[in-house]
Amino acid sequence: MNQQFLDRLGDISQAADISLMSAEDGPARGARFLVGRTFSGLHFRIAVDRGFDLCDLDFRGVALGWRGPQGFAAPALHAPDGEDGLAFVRAFSGFLITCGWDHYGPARTGPQDHFGYALKAEAKYPLHGRATFIPASHVSFGVDLDAENGPCVFAEAILRQTAMFGEQIEIRRRYTFGIERPEVNLVDHVRNIGRKRTPHRVLYHVNLGYPLVDDGTVITGLPEDPRMPAICEPLDPAGTEQFRAIDRALCADEITVHQPRIAGGLTFTLAMRSPSFSHVVEWYNRYPGMNVIGIEPASAPMPEVTTAPFEPDAWLEPGERQTYHLTFKLNSEGDRQ
Repeated sequence: MNQQFLDRLGDISQAADISLMSAEDGPARGARFLVGRTFSGLHFRIAVDRGFDLCDLDFRGVALGWRGPQGFAAPALHAPDGEDGLAFVRAFSGFLITCGWDHYGPARTGPQDHFGYALKAEAKYPLHGRATFIPASHVSFGVDLDAENGPCVFAEAILRQTAMFGEQIEIRRRYTFGIERPEVNLVDHVRNIGRKRTPHRVLYHVNLGYPLVDDGTVITGLPEDPRMPAICEPLDPAGTEQFRAIDRALCADEITVHQPRIAGGLTFTLAMRSPSFSHVVEWYNRYPGMNVIGIEPASAPMPEVTTAPFEPDAWLEPGERQTYHLTFKLNSEGDRQ
């Protein structure tokens, strides 16, 4: 970082900082959050007890993520396996919701003989898995002015989805938020720490809302689909949920969402930086009271919506690792003038 810039500060916290806080009211009561900001215009909130997910991301005062009326329910105040596996929708809110780590997609049941436990022959897989309800441990955060890719605010933690006679998956998650550039990097190192192979699927449910998603918003990097127009039309009161799973080979490595009417034009870019992503799910809800578009990199195809048993089709062998790397970039037209 430029020394002349640092000479003008009493402390680096004027330009970049991060603090650990906890909620005292409502459905998030008792949950921990990391709240931070950077000189590049980023403001963010990480839900420490909700999968270490990036629940809020703002740029220069503009909220990028979508929020639902459910709020950010603390894990102790929510039962993710309830309502026949559909209780996920009672806690769905925020910019990023991790879906996994053994399953994502519709709530299903399926065989569990791969773990060799006689008393549990069948596994229950709730809607989009349990990942977002796992509290983080070994939390570390701060400001790093000497980082390899430029000065940043960082946050990292360990997450474990485990069960006796079941999956044993460990995730080491790290975020960096650029101080000089409005760029966020998310890296997950995933490992099977058990002695049996385990199903493994993950989907990064990135949810974009108003004002980034509005009439005239332009989405590039995905193949055309008339149900989900690349240039957003006015809200449709008769609209319904639409989604599709797209093979990554048909998508650009960088998918952009551009709204020309925000500050002369604002562009959000989602970049897939690792080969572990095989698909992108687009989730499209352009009707009053929702107005949310999901751009969702995934490690495996979307399971069918069916009542048939779920047969795991993607695995981690004992000791096997996978790495997932996403970058979120912001750009304003005014920056190029």
